Order: sequence, then structure tokens, then C-alpha cells
Amino acid sequence: MTDASSPARLPVGIIDGVQFDVVAWGPAHADVDFSVACMFEHETGDAAIAGGLLALDGHLTRLRTSGAFRAQEMETLLVKLPPPVMAPRAVLVIGMGDPATLDGERLRCAAHAEALHLRCRC
Repeated sequence: MTDASSPARLPVGIIDGVQFDVVAWGPAHADVDFSVACMFEHETGDAAIAGGLLALDGHLTRLRTSGAFRAQEMETLLVKLPPPVMAPRAVLVIGMGDPATLDGERLRCAAHAEALHLRCRC
């Protein structure tokens, strides 16, 4: 159900009887079982971290700095137990590479790759 304060949902497929929707909403605040967030290899210019990077108490930026999760294009990280301040019960972080080269095709490829990985019937 969508009201005036909720973003529109776009149904994308069903897997094992579970409906998957795409919603343009901050992944840290969506009250859902599973959320997907994108992360770049670095911030643009001198921009400070924001959004989900802040919601995860800097854990993602520390992982990126240490090289454990570099956020390279199509690299993924599943956070099964996000901090209590986050609404989703799990978050999949998808690396988007260099922010200067982001385009719609890369976003489409990331969504498609994860759908294939999950064997989603889209």
C-alpha cells in the first residue's frame, strides 16, 4: 500500500512465492526484510559520507579502506545483521565502482546480475 508519504513501488518479480519490488528509498530506513544498497569505490570529490554509510556506523567505509570490500563494480557484500538503528533485517551492498562513470546501464546490470544470482523469475 502506498500513501502520499511513501515512495512508489515497482514490482520486478517473484521467487519462491515472494514478491520483489523496487523502491527509491534510502536502504537504511526502509522497513523491509531485505534491502539493496549501492556503494562507490570512493566519495565524489571531497564529499563527506552520507546515507547508508553513516547508518552502518562507518563499518562499510572501514571495510573499503582496509580492502576487505572495495566496492568495485559488481562486488557484493551481504550484511545479515545490520545495526539496530537500521530498519531492514538484511542489506545487500553492491559495489558500483568509480562514481564518475556511473550510468543507468551499470545499475541495470547490477540488478540483473543479482536477479540471476537469486534465480528470480522476472
